[in-house]
Amino acid sequence: MRKKRILIADDIEMFILLQISFLDRQRFDIFTARSGSETLEKARTLKPDLIMLDISMPDMNGDEVCRILKRESDTSSITIIFTSPGGEEPSTTRMILAGGDGIIFKPFRRDQYVALFEGFLEISVRYWRRARIALPCSVIWDNTKRDGTIHSLSGGGAFIEWPYNLAPGNVCRLEFTLPGHDKAIFVRSADVIWTGKLDAMGPEGFGVKFLTIDPGDRTNIDSVVHH
Repeated sequence: MRKKRILIADDIEMFILLQISFLDRQRFDIFTARSGSETLEKARTLKPDLIMLDISMPDMNGDEVCRILKRESDTSSITIIFTSPGGEEPSTTRMILAGGDGIIFKPFRRDQYVALFEGFLEISVRYWRRARIALPCSVIWDNTKRDGTIHSLSGGGAFIEWPYNLAPGNVCRLEFTLPGHDKAIFVRSADVIWTGKLDAMGPEGFGVKFLTIDPGDRTNIDSVVHH
């Protein structure tokens, strides 16, 4: 079985090395690029499974690179995740307009970064098994409760379809009821670790890591996931 190919594109060596340090080189073939034009060339040649693309690079910005790759039939299906200085709302808009699949903000945290690979490449980097599911939920954030839908669930976290902006680094609460269960599960704190699409076809939303959850609720989630 071919290893997943990852192309890391950033003009700052420190950020390239940091990202490489988060990944298991026994499981991935890792390639790098330091400009927009080099990213285009390697994407067309290597056909990576995922590109981590800095939004601001010499000679061609990341959103321009993304638009070109998404227009070309040979590269349109490549998952493209933007990297950007932390908390810049315009970067999220640029990612969406360019057709990118998600965004993560610098400085990176390892758990955020690893979660991207679990979600977008549908692999198990950690020990949690995930299940695709369509499960109504409530998201409580900023003292407001709104409806969402869980599309990917594990004992460690979830991906939630949600039409509102919730950037990485925010902490929310969740409420949902598992199939075949009467008692609702309350996740008292969940860390937003990435935003974007669950896969190439959507839906849009955000991924969370469960921070505070009753051990019995986590066990019940695992029983549903492993069913």
